[in-house]
Amino acid sequence: MRRSLWLTVIAFCFVGLPAYSQVSASAAAISYFELGNSFYAQNDLKQAITKYSAAIDADPNYSDAYYNRGNVRYLSGDLDGAYEDFSQAIQLSPILGGAYSNRGLILRLRGKIEQSIDDFTHAIKLDPNLAEAYNNRGVALRELGDLKAALDDFNRALALNNKLAEVYANRGTVLFLQGNLNGAIKDHTKAIHLNPLLSSAYCSRGIAREAKGDLDGAIIDYTKAIDIDPAFADAQTRLAAASKSKAGRVQAIDTARHAASQN
Repeated sequence: MRRSLWLTVIAFCFVGLPAYSQVSASAAAISYFELGNSFYAQNDLKQAITKYSAAIDADPNYSDAYYNRGNVRYLSGDLDGAYEDFSQAIQLSPILGGAYSNRGLILRLRGKIEQSIDDFTHAIKLDPNLAEAYNNRGVALRELGDLKAALDDFNRALALNNKLAEVYANRGTVLFLQGNLNGAIKDHTKAIHLNPLLSSAYCSRGIAREAKGDLDGAIIDYTKAIDIDPAFADAQTRLAAASKSKAGRVQAIDTARHAASQN
C-alpha cells in the first residue's frame, strides 16, 4: 500500500496594534482595522474583509491591513486574493516576515515549491525565531525529497516552540521515511498529546505501528482518526486493509492449531 505523507503547514496569527510602522496610519484606517480584528475574532470573515478593505481605502499604504486581509482571504479559500494582499504588504513593508511565510504557503499550494522555500527562507532571515516558517520550509523541503534538510528545519522549529503538535507530526513523518519507526511513533504520540484532535497524527502513527507489525495498535489509531474525521478516506482504506490482514492472520492461526490437534 502506498505510504501517505501527512504534513501540516502553519499559518501566522493576525497583526494587532500597534504594529510595525503603522503608527502613521490615519485614525479612520486604524478604526476600521480594529473592527476587522474584532470581526475576525468572532469568526465573521466576510465582515472582517469588509473592514480591512475600508481601512485600505482610508489609507492605501496600510501594510498591516493588507496582511490581515490576506490572512482572512486565505482562510476563506480566496488564494488569489490572499496572494495579492501578501505581496502588497511586502511591497509596503518589507519587514513583514509573516507575509513572506504566508505567501510561501500559497506558492506551495500552487506547486511552486522552490519559490515557496525562497519566501520561507526570507521570513526566517527577517525573524530567526519564526518557528512556523521553519516548519513550513521543512514541509516544502520534504516535498523536494530533501529529508535531511526537512528534519533540520523541524528540529529548529521545535527548539523555538516545543508546543507545536503539527511540527512533531511532520518530524515523525520524516523519521518514518528514514526508517526510524520508533522515533516516528514517539513524535506522533507527542503530537497527539499536544492536540488530541489531530487526526493525521493518529493515521501516521497507525502506519508506523503497522510497519512494525502491530496490527492491533494500527487498527486502534486508524479508527480514532476516522472518529475525529469521518471523511478521512486514507484512514478508512487502511483500517479496512489492516482489519482484513488481522482476520486472515487469526484464521491462519486457527487453521494451524486445528491441523496440529489432528496430529
